[in-house]
Formats: sequence, structure tokens, C-alpha cells
Amino acid sequence: MAQSDLENQEIRIEIKDGRYSLSRYKDGKVKEQYRPESKECMQVWITSVLNGFQPPRVLNHLDKLSD
Repeated sequence: MAQSDLENQEIRIEIKDGRYSLSRYKDGKVKEQYRPESKECMQVWITSVLNGFQPPRVLNHLDKLSD
């Protein structure tokens, strides 16, 4: 999706029971909806969508470094 494809769209975030849901609307109709996620994941997803990418399927926490 090119950046120009985001023009004339709404991106809505619904917060319910501590989970965040992201939806894209065009002409008042839902074009895409993404599953509810944590606030931390949603921050990455929003950045991805606003830059014309799909949200990543999996986000893994960093491994703990061993000495």
C-alpha cells in the first residue's frame, strides 16, 4: 500500500478491557480490522500502518542477554 492510499481514510483505535483494536475506514465503511492487542504492540502496529505497511504478525520480546 502506497502512502497515497492512506489519504481519505480514518484509522480508529478502540480501547476495551485494556486491549487496543485498530480499524481502517474509507467512505464510512470498514476496510480492515485487526485483532485486539496490548498497548505496546498497538504502538508498533500504528507506526506500520501509517507508513503503508501491514502490522507485523508476531512481536517477540528481546532475549535476555547472558554473561
